[in-house]
Amino acid sequence: MNIKKKLLLIVVLIGVCLGIGNHLSLKTILAHHTDLSETLFQYERYIAEERFDKASLLLSEHKEEISELIVNEVPEDLQNDFFSLLDENLSAASDESIDKQTKQNHALSLLLAIDSINNENSLIVKKWKSTLEDSISTILEGENVTDEQIRQITTNWDIMKLSMASILTDEEYTQLDKTYSNLAKVPTESNKSEQLEVTFSQMNETVISDVDNEEDGLTFTWMILIVGGFITLTLSYVGWQKYKGEKKKRQKQTLN
Repeated sequence: MNIKKKLLLIVVLIGVCLGIGNHLSLKTILAHHTDLSETLFQYERYIAEERFDKASLLLSEHKEEISELIVNEVPEDLQNDFFSLLDENLSAASDESIDKQTKQNHALSLLLAIDSINNENSLIVKKWKSTLEDSISTILEGENVTDEQIRQITTNWDIMKLSMASILTDEEYTQLDKTYSNLAKVPTESNKSEQLEVTFSQMNETVISDVDNEEDGLTFTWMILIVGGFITLTLSYVGWQKYKGEKKKRQKQTLN
């Protein structure tokens, strides 16, 4: 094999290694993120089972990892909110003066928020959104809307709002949050029903997209196409060189 062929093959191998390395690096980051989500699932289960000491210990053990994820992956304008939520959980988990429901709301909010980081296709956030929409729809099918029902709806929104702030655009989130705030301020029963319909419509129109997954898929597809292109070019070049060599050989044989 001559020098040109060797150099071209080296370029191909470097391209393959870099492409595979980048893909594996992405997999490692996503796996680490998934591990933290699973940790927070366990933390929320401990709270639900009233094993508050274990919940507090588990969250404390992973505080640095969660903090590092927030610093590296959360937009600066949301970092303070994420850290405040983390601190609320750290202090509430072992605080006997705080009731179980409040602790569980904090835990669910943290789970949703962390799972939404770099994950616009978060299944748990999608499920929570769908459940909230179903709850609103069920209330609207009833004869009247009570203050207690409104409190339940706004509480569920408060639990998921930080995760939605991570996923939606600033404009989408601000508009949706304002709608829920208005819902809590409506004075009369008829107005509550009207505002709840507005809230349901806007919530239903808000789409949690698969953008990140599509982009990851496109990135991997482009990597395959580029690497495949390198290999195709190499094989074509080698074949062309072989053809030229055989052609010269035949010409020499003809002359002889």
